[in-house]
Amino acid sequence: MRRSLRTLKIPFIFDPGQAMTLFGGEELLQFIEQATWVTVNDYEATLLEERTGLSTGELAARVAAYVVTRGAEGSTVFAGGRRVEIPAVRAAAVVDPTGCGDAYRAGARVRPRCAASTGKRPGGSLR
Repeated sequence: MRRSLRTLKIPFIFDPGQAMTLFGGEELLQFIEQATWVTVNDYEATLLEERTGLSTGELAARVAAYVVTRGAEGSTVFAGGRRVEIPAVRAAAVVDPTGCGDAYRAGARVRPRCAASTGKRPGGSLR
């Protein structure tokens, strides 16, 4: 399926998650080469570097954006030769963190589309 998405020029996020340990370096490189974006948490980023033999910068250079999430410490986005630190939003109370990563990824995809189509960022003006 990943090859057909690329052939059809449909962008996709490679997010190996817990399946990271199922793949070797060559397989991971194939996924990265097909992806538009790669999203991993800090632990997965370390595994990805170890298994592929690529540094953070080398991984980022292969995709439009390489996103490393760090839980309560926020995230880092590597894109266009830039490194952007995104601080975490502090929760008043954490009841259940299930789905937080999925919500983050959805917001990362929706926000640029909102800005492109409306000229405004959600929650504020386009800067």
